[in-house]
Amino acid sequence: MAMESMNTTARVRLAEIDGLRGWAALSVVLFHIFWETFGAVEPGFRSMFTGFILNGELAVCAFFVLSGEALSSAYFAGRGHGSVARLVVKRYLRLTIPILASCALVFAVMAAGLAVNADAGRIVGRPGWLGSFVPFPASLTGMLRYALLDVYTSIPPTAAYNPFLWTMRVELFGSLIVFFLLFIEPYLKRPLLVLGVGALVGLAARSYVSCFLVGMIYAQARHGGVFSALQNRSWVAPVCWCGLATLVLADGYLHAQGLHYTDGTQLLVAIIGLGLVFANKRMSDFFAAAPSRFLGRLSFPLYLVQFPVLISLTSGLIVRAHEASALSTAMVWGVSLASLLACLVAAILFEPVERLTKAVTEWVAKAFLK
Repeated sequence: MAMESMNTTARVRLAEIDGLRGWAALSVVLFHIFWETFGAVEPGFRSMFTGFILNGELAVCAFFVLSGEALSSAYFAGRGHGSVARLVVKRYLRLTIPILASCALVFAVMAAGLAVNADAGRIVGRPGWLGSFVPFPASLTGMLRYALLDVYTSIPPTAAYNPFLWTMRVELFGSLIVFFLLFIEPYLKRPLLVLGVGALVGLAARSYVSCFLVGMIYAQARHGGVFSALQNRSWVAPVCWCGLATLVLADGYLHAQGLHYTDGTQLLVAIIGLGLVFANKRMSDFFAAAPSRFLGRLSFPLYLVQFPVLISLTSGLIVRAHEASALSTAMVWGVSLASLLACLVAAILFEPVERLTKAVTEWVAKAFLK
């Protein structure tokens, strides 16, 4: 009975993390469509009221914190180094198989002549962003090299088959840091102090690694009952709501003013914001609910398919609207919502790739580990 209760609690915790991932992925897509693509022609999309929701940098930082927690959760739940070894063996393929599928979509779009983002970028006043993507001819060997290797290096966005995947370099490196620290954790006298100092140093250096380390701290706190205890304190909920409201307004203002891109603010906002969510029962329940779990299931596919949609469907609709002299506010909203819907549908259609990835990585783990 105790084991059944423990498994149920673990599933709830996993649902909460997955739900947060789903909303973060949606925020990135909204950021790229509304803020980046159309922000120059529709200034109303860029304001302090949209600055928190349409904030790709913040969402990415949240992703990294959640990755640190998810990767270390099983270890701190008592499953030991065996759970870490399984993740180590599976990690490269877990990331690379879906990445390869995403890059294959981009290759197909380019080969079919559907990547009209250069023209669209000029029309919406974003030639240095939307118009700068995939300026090279489609190459099968080049795509394979990028998906299998270059995506994990410091390749320039203009040489990438999916420039939004710059995060995968950080994700893989951060994962390796997490695995290393988990393996040596039993030999450290004060492991929590090591993580805390490392996180502070990372924050001072404005490094994404700090997010992974804080995620590990959150995983340890969660399995130690810290968040459950906070959720049962009556004074914590009002503090969390007030704190989150302050973060939303302050971060929205900073984003709208363009003041946060180089000072590491988003690292701190993501860390504090997630801590407030974890300490508040109603917030946690929201992210563990069915709609959030649905988005969580689509989080990685949604992140992967947005770029091919943006350079083909979104850009194509912009070009056609411009040719018809109809790129009005209503048309911008129509193209934006159509692009969002296309991303959601494409993410759902991408799910077989996720199932294949799970099957392959499980097979590899069974083949190499006891």
